[in-house]
Amino acid sequence: MQSVLEEGLESYFDWFESYRMEMLAYSLPVVAVGFYLGIVGIDLSVGQKRRVYGILKSRGANEKQIYMSLLLEAVILGVIAGICGLVLGVFISRIFLTTIPGSRNITPDLDFFQLNISTTSILMAMIFAVILMLFASIKPAKRVSQMPVIESMHHRSEAAYERAYSPFWDIFFVSFAVFAYIMVAEVNFSELDPARFGVVITILLIFLYIISILWLPFSPIILMFSLTRLLTRGTDKVYRFFSRAVKPFAGELWYVIHKNMTRNPKRVSMVSIIIALALGFGIFMTTMIGTTMYGEELEERAKIGADLYVIPSQRDFLIEDEIEKIDGVSEVIPVTWMSKRVLGGGEYLTRKISFFNASEYLGHVDVDDHYFVSGSPKDALTKLSSGNAIIVGESIAETNSLSVGSRVRVEDISEDGGGDSRDDDPILKTNTFTVVGIVRAMPGLEYIDMGQNYWGGGIYMDFSSLDTSSWDFNSEWHFLVDVEDGKDSKVVENAIFENLGPAIKEIKNLKTAINNIRNDMPSNSILYLMLINIGFMIIIITMGLGLILFISISERKNEFATMMARGAESKHISVLIIGEALSITMVGAIVGVFSGLFTAYTFNKMLTKTTLFGAGQDMMSGRPLIIPWYGVLIIILALIALIITSILAAFRAKRIKLHSALRIRGG
Repeated sequence: MQSVLEEGLESYFDWFESYRMEMLAYSLPVVAVGFYLGIVGIDLSVGQKRRVYGILKSRGANEKQIYMSLLLEAVILGVIAGICGLVLGVFISRIFLTTIPGSRNITPDLDFFQLNISTTSILMAMIFAVILMLFASIKPAKRVSQMPVIESMHHRSEAAYERAYSPFWDIFFVSFAVFAYIMVAEVNFSELDPARFGVVITILLIFLYIISILWLPFSPIILMFSLTRLLTRGTDKVYRFFSRAVKPFAGELWYVIHKNMTRNPKRVSMVSIIIALALGFGIFMTTMIGTTMYGEELEERAKIGADLYVIPSQRDFLIEDEIEKIDGVSEVIPVTWMSKRVLGGGEYLTRKISFFNASEYLGHVDVDDHYFVSGSPKDALTKLSSGNAIIVGESIAETNSLSVGSRVRVEDISEDGGGDSRDDDPILKTNTFTVVGIVRAMPGLEYIDMGQNYWGGGIYMDFSSLDTSSWDFNSEWHFLVDVEDGKDSKVVENAIFENLGPAIKEIKNLKTAINNIRNDMPSNSILYLMLINIGFMIIIITMGLGLILFISISERKNEFATMMARGAESKHISVLIIGEALSITMVGAIVGVFSGLFTAYTFNKMLTKTTLFGAGQDMMSGRPLIIPWYGVLIIILALIALIITSILAAFRAKRIKLHSALRIRGG
């Protein structure tokens, strides 16, 4: 038999392996963006050197020699990239482990300059870098090696710039990605019933649903990539629109900007795709992190309710008076649960119903509107205190087709399981109640069975609906404690323990629970990793735009020379460069932000409802989509970085003097 230590170590290694794979999965968007930048860079580099290879072919080099030389260059660059990636990765990991809150508890003796990397990791990094570089180089190398000598020697090669484009596959992929998103977000797998849709339609819907789930991990990249290509290469109306958008800056030069963009749509599309992928994944990841953390806080508030949630060690209702005597306690709200029979769907179901004082609850517990699917907290709780009203969870309402205003029959349970009599619990004054609210949860009133709670399955009633004349109050009681304004809930919690001691089984502190969520080590590590990844993406898109602009300026020196010889000033050249960069940036930013938010919305919907694989069944439904402040800041910083890059490129173009321009033109 395994010892406790062996079991613990085995469990830890299993967790660590899954955690490492999770971290790797979060880094895949950066790999995708970086890989595409590599494709763009190699394509531009090979295009720039096509005249060199044209000269080599004119002097006897054959296609195979040109092709193999380009692949050999890719292998060398891949090895260099792998080494640089390893060094940078080790450096960033040290920063990562020394800055994340709580990380020092795990690695207290970590030396910043200590190198802990396995031979396997080094080999994998090298092989991965070389494979990516080779994959990115094959198509450009093949194209240049097969290009005729005459074509490769031209200053502007039509074969290099004007390649045929068919929108068919982009339309297909965009349509299928949107279809998959809608299927996953809006269709509930559990509702695909043959009795409702028919056998054939149900089988078809199940098949499409499974395909959509399997396609979902690839949908974000496909959507951003294909949508950007479709907009930038399928029509020139997008160029015209965004060229006009920079008219306040460029003036009448907007038309020249439009023509320059339409002249080389493939290059514009490449930069737009890089920007769309980076900003799209950036807003998607930050939104999902912000939404997840906010959802966890909502669920924690639903479990605790007030400032403190007190669980006595025994069934003692009188402990309420003792808690109220503690300094700093504003109000104590008792809550208990009783089994009753609820008529729903034509049959009675036994349910644990939460009973509490709705008037006190309304005055001392902050019930967010998010918890209510139908009705409002104030109106519902006010009506609940009348004694003939009921609040039900959304799953109860869906199962029994209930809405606000519906009538529900609730009966007592006798010893033989029948109704209309009583056991140890007090009986109901009436058996018919009006639904005044449908909720996802009621803070502090949830019945947690075996440490697990399924949101939306509760029923809530006021004490006034019970006949308490002969009740001995011998029930399971929990107490919601509202702390006075200005008092520290932790101090009050300690005071309750000191004064009541063994009578208290557990106290949950809302403030402490929220802080634990915000300072959770795994959550923080994921957040920091996401921010580092997004930082890399900003660097990548800045490099991508800068690469395109500087190569474009180098290729268009003759064009700029002609313009300057005809009266254009250097500032006009700068306006053209910045205007083109702004137009390209707007295309990529709009597509990226839209795709990122659409993806975040879909994933959030999927994770908060029961799906084919059970994802989200223990999460509260309807979790709102939260765009955190750092997500907006990242988008702003990325746009600023791109604008600065375009300005720097414009300065290079602006340095062309008239006599230099004439000499370039003459040469």
